Amino acid sequence: MDNNTSAIFLPGEYYHIYNKTNNKEDLFVSNQNRLFFLDLARSKLSGFVKILAYSLLGNHFHFCVKIRSHVEVINFIKSLPDAKRSQRMMQFAENQDDVDLFDEIFYYLFSGVFNSYAQSFNKKESRKGNLFYKSFKRSLLESVDKIQYNIYYIHHNARRHNLVTDFRDHEWNSYLLITILDDSIVNVNAVLAVFGDLSAFIEYHKRFLLPGDEL
Repeated sequence: MDNNTSAIFLPGEYYHIYNKTNNKEDLFVSNQNRLFFLDLARSKLSGFVKILAYSLLGNHFHFCVKIRSHVEVINFIKSLPDAKRSQRMMQFAENQDDVDLFDEIFYYLFSGVFNSYAQSFNKKESRKGNLFYKSFKRSLLESVDKIQYNIYYIHHNARRHNLVTDFRDHEWNSYLLITILDDSIVNVNAVLAVFGDLSAFIEYHKRFLLPGDEL
């Protein structure tokens, strides 16, 4: 559904982040794996991005995120202890208009989450080699319509793959958390800002928008 899958990270923009495993191998073999993956994303990314949606499937994952504003990112970097600030972060704090450095910071933030998960997974499963197929993909969502559809697409992804008939039966997506206003992982306010309010969010998800739905 995405054209540019190596988009540059920019302040305040929305992105679809996703990847799959090598040779359709399992990405998760237990709920413990899934919880660990989500906790890594939440703990390592929350100061830099707002997570709007996620879906975890057998061999791949999806996130919709909003990059925090330039000021928010700078302030968060400055709030970190030295041991948790990368060399790129320190350089960016000194040269705040460097677009390339900004992009690199976020590329390595996301890569760090996925690499940490892969290393842990390989250790627990006595597995060797690359877990993921190449680098993660990231696509810029350039309009409200595209952001809304991407969140819908992520929540309906298990249905798209014929894993469930009703997308709400897929336990490992963020739809239910949003409907009960649970912001432990997703930034509910940021989601509702995209759709207008909770009722509009729910109504949008009742639509049939995936290819083949009307056939």
